Amino acid sequence: MVKNKLKRKPFLLFLMMVLLNQAFSQETVYVTAFGAIPDSRQDVTPALNRVLAYCKGKARVTIQFPKGRFDFYPEVGHKKSNPIGINLFKQHGLTIDGGGSEFIFHGKMQVANVDSSSDIVLRNFSVDWDRPLISQCQVVAVTDTCLDVKIDRQVYPYVIEQDTIQFIGEGWKYPVLEMYSTLYDKDTKEVVYNTWDAPLGNIFQSKAEQLAGGVVRFHGKPKMKPEVFSDKVDQPVAVRYAWSFSPDVTLYNDDGLPAAPFRTDDW
Repeated sequence: MVKNKLKRKPFLLFLMMVLLNQAFSQETVYVTAFGAIPDSRQDVTPALNRVLAYCKGKARVTIQFPKGRFDFYPEVGHKKSNPIGINLFKQHGLTIDGGGSEFIFHGKMQVANVDSSSDIVLRNFSVDWDRPLISQCQVVAVTDTCLDVKIDRQVYPYVIEQDTIQFIGEGWKYPVLEMYSTLYDKDTKEVVYNTWDAPLGNIFQSKAEQLAGGVVRFHGKPKMKPEVFSDKVDQPVAVRYAWSFSPDVTLYNDDGLPAAPFRTDDW
């Protein structure tokens, strides 16, 4: 009987090692297996939602994207009032690895939402909009009676209706809101020193006139005279995140104010 007990010990030890290995193993799930196609410009949201449904309740799962471009559209798979590209709800031990991909968003969307989740990692992808939610221009002339700016109409489509400029995007058309303009230094690409929102005053609410060469003239007196040929930031990206009931959040490579940690512990 003693000999039989000794023989069982290696088997029990091996069984414990197998169980521990399974408990700590990381499963990798590929979005392409759920219908995602890189560089197709098709909406990746339905495929990602299928992957997230598959991962719900699993521990230590990595969702892997191959390197490429993946597009997110607001029309399918979202609440109409608040479309979200990456919507994580009650997910735990989940990593989304973009594999160096570009995540391109369309229209008015929230990039990501992490709600009632823990141990979440989002990595290896960049975020941009196919049509940015902001528009840029170059200051080409300024006087006490007008401001002339040059706008790339192919990149930032616009129309002038009833003497007011309206910028056009995917599912939206807006004028320049009074407090939503910023002036950048052409050399440093930073906000001009000692300026704040709407440094030129309400000049963009004044009469707009289309001139030759892609130049738009705003009639009126700017609050200040910016430097002529002042370039705006080359590739601005504005991203907002919000965590809800999600403890132990760590944000890597942050700059400025990229996160709004509502109802979050251990921030």
